[in-house]
Amino acid sequence: MKKITFFLSILLLFGCEKKNNPPTRVPQINPFLQYLSDNGASVSLTVHNNIYPLELGYTFTASDTGIINQIGLRLPDGRESFFVSLWDAQTQKLLVQKQVPCFYDTAFSYVDLAATNESVGIQANHTYLISVNLTPAPQLIQALTPLTNYYDVRRTDQKDIFPFTESYITYLHQYNKTTTTPAFPDNLIIYQDLINGIVDIGFSHVTK
Repeated sequence: MKKITFFLSILLLFGCEKKNNPPTRVPQINPFLQYLSDNGASVSLTVHNNIYPLELGYTFTASDTGIINQIGLRLPDGRESFFVSLWDAQTQKLLVQKQVPCFYDTAFSYVDLAATNESVGIQANHTYLISVNLTPAPQLIQALTPLTNYYDVRRTDQKDIFPFTESYITYLHQYNKTTTTPAFPDNLIIYQDLINGIVDIGFSHVTK
């Protein structure tokens, strides 16, 4: 009788044991790239002839904790490298900054942060900012630098673009700053029906 009770206890112990399933990594999302892909028929891109040295960027939040594995951009003036920066928008702290080669004017170019062990963990519902300095990176030390054009992105129905959400990422507002060197853009662009840029991230979140 004691042996039967012992074996029943063992079975109950293992039968009630909670299984610790490993976290599942959700496939990476490039929100701006995905937005243009999903809305290509209702979104237009036109070239903005730039006359100022600018830092352009957007604030964003994530609905879940996760990791920024890529930062990138798409500009009409390719064949150059540009500094793309990821900031904590609430403290203006620089989290990561990389030179991104802009090879194509019809596609986004990204730098893989994971490859250099520079991926950035971000918090849910915290505000971050991704930006690009439009002065080509190799020429930042020169006194006179060429101005780089950028895209104006509009909805064809003229309705607001901001805010927009793709997967777990919501782009909120646009900011800029007149500067020839990378700097936190703190000038809020009040209109919401037009996006200048374009800058993007690669985001992956982990579910428990």
